[in-house]
Amino acid sequence: MLIYHNVDFHGYQAQNFKIDVTGVVPAAEKGRMYLDEADNILKWHDGAIWRSLPTDYLSIGDNISQLVNDAGYLKTFDETDPIFSAHVASNILSSDIINWNTAFGWGDHSLAGYLIGYTEVDTLDSVTSRSAVTNNNLTVGSLTISGNLVVSGTTTTLNTEEILLADNIITLNSNATGSATENAGLIIERGSDPNRGFRWNESLNVWEIQRNDNLYYEIAIAAEAGEVFASTISGTGTVTHNFGTRDISVQMYDTVTNEAYFADWASTTTSLITVSFYVIPTNPIRVLITKQA
Repeated sequence: MLIYHNVDFHGYQAQNFKIDVTGVVPAAEKGRMYLDEADNILKWHDGAIWRSLPTDYLSIGDNISQLVNDAGYLKTFDETDPIFSAHVASNILSSDIINWNTAFGWGDHSLAGYLIGYTEVDTLDSVTSRSAVTNNNLTVGSLTISGNLVVSGTTTTLNTEEILLADNIITLNSNATGSATENAGLIIERGSDPNRGFRWNESLNVWEIQRNDNLYYEIAIAAEAGEVFASTISGTGTVTHNFGTRDISVQMYDTVTNEAYFADWASTTTSLITVSFYVIPTNPIRVLITKQA
């Protein structure tokens, strides 16, 4: 029977209903359906195009995955996120959380018996008894040393305005050994002006002082009046007395016969005389020079 108009079932079921099976696409009409015998897919027209009904809907008894009998799929997984492992929270253990919760539950911690105050009882003796050597820099206030002070460094700097020394003699160059070779002295720092100093010149065996040209000059020794300088000569020659004056008197005697000896002499400089003999004496002559003023 062919029906050429719409059929309204009034809510009743259409039993043994069959969709048209064809390999030829029917005329396009919204709501029309057919079963394409080429791919066995039910298709319907939405008014614009033919659309295929999905064929992968799950139904009771279907497997929930495409794996055979639902076997072999992922059941567990351990987190290995490198960002989390680098975070400080990654080191927090369950025991840490328990301890935290326990401590938090104490409320007022002063009632839980932990340390809330401490009085230092260590002394310098008890500290140094554990180790009396340190390579650390130390800064202290006033310091009194009852024993000896030994400084083994290469430079000692004293930033003080006044130095009081009970010792009345200061030894310089105290590590010298063997024959003397080093000069020694004191230098005065004068800021932007040239420094000045005085020293013992070891090569000349004299004391020297710096003058305004910054050079070292020998310190002259002034003899007191009445001071006598003695020297023995064997012929015409000079005798250096270093009195710094020509106000002197000269006496001579034979060192063998002990008789007075007379010869010409001249005060060549304020520091020496020249003795002249007409006849070279047989015995050495002792020359005594006395400063007069």
